[in-house]
Amino acid sequence: MLYQGPSKEYLRIECITSNNCDLVKEQIPSAQTLIWILEESELRIDGKKYSFQKDEIICLTEFHQVEILSISKARLIRFNRPFFCILDHDSEVGCKGILFLVLHNSPLFNWLNRIKRS
Repeated sequence: MLYQGPSKEYLRIECITSNNCDLVKEQIPSAQTLIWILEESELRIDGKKYSFQKDEIICLTEFHQVEILSISKARLIRFNRPFFCILDHDSEVGCKGILFLVLHNSPLFNWLNRIKRS
């Protein structure tokens, strides 16, 4: 699904497989991306190789360099600043914060496995 609004809002939600994994490398200005890994996958992010397990979520920005080494099944959610942020209305509003602007390692979530075990 792709939504593009009149104020340049952008939202893409897709199921990613080896057939369409080039969508991960799509460059959208000010875009933030969440990739929910559904089957074991390997990516190279900013030159470093990562192995991901089922139900891990990766947070990426437009500035990350991503290379798909192997991906079977994942979900992609990508949105831009006009979609998720109150633009320039409040100096107290931080749009990206800890999810997308961590300097050394992007946050990785694996809480879904914990929920399933409860």
